[in-house]
Amino acid sequence: MFEYSKKFRKPSNKSCNDIKKLGGKKGLALEPSEIARWTDISIDVQNKISTYKIKNYEEVRNDLIRSESKILVHTAQRCSIDKCNERFWEGKAIVSNGEIKILGRNMLGNIWMELRSELL
Repeated sequence: MFEYSKKFRKPSNKSCNDIKKLGGKKGLALEPSEIARWTDISIDVQNKISTYKIKNYEEVRNDLIRSESKILVHTAQRCSIDKCNERFWEGKAIVSNGEIKILGRNMLGNIWMELRSELL
């Protein structure tokens, strides 16, 4: 990892976008335990953000209440059905055998539905 970082020590006339691509996922890859820890933290942070919005924005609270028991999906845009199951925050709703099925974890939609159940 540190060897790879040496590429970035010298001045460069590359564009910001090129430099970003060079850093990419190789820049500072997280260990599986770090990824798991970050996942837990990110869910807690998103819960706090959503709770704050409900408490402080009447429009958000009203929209959530109006959605009643509908399935809320944070849509995975530009995602093929094959790739959707890999998504953590997003999901894609499909109809299979007359029932709605959510592809992907749809974690953001699940957080909103959980918070909504506390309001109703």
